Amino acid sequence: VEGDLARGSCCIAFDATGHPVGTLALVVGADPDYEPAPVPWLTEAGAVYASIHRVATAARVQGHGVMRRLFGYAAARAAALGCASIRVDTHPGNAPMRAFLRSRDFQELGRFELSTHGEGSRTRIAFERLLGDASR
Repeated sequence: VEGDLARGSCCIAFDATGHPVGTLALVVGADPDYEPAPVPWLTEAGAVYASIHRVATAARVQGHGVMRRLFGYAAARAAALGCASIRVDTHPGNAPMRAFLRSRDFQELGRFELSTHGEGSRTRIAFERLLGDASR
């Protein structure tokens, strides 16, 4: 998260008392893990897209819409920056995240192997959402 803050890519949600309750990194431009991935991306090669990484929500606010609001902000920001889509990936065993992404209009596109980093298994499931309607 500190690196994301330094790069200006960290989005943080705060509660009414000013305590951080959620975060994600919104990175605009080619992602070194997504570019070589054999995934049928929804956008054409060379299209500008944003990636979401390092998603976290405080346990005490899970189920209260924090991540929904963060993803909504990220979509609006990416659209304002001229991105055609947002890409994100998750571990195959992360059923709650997969369900959340589908509820936010992300399309599940297939499995791939991380090429640059990752903890444990490097297998991920790719998702992408076109930004024609950034309000969700």
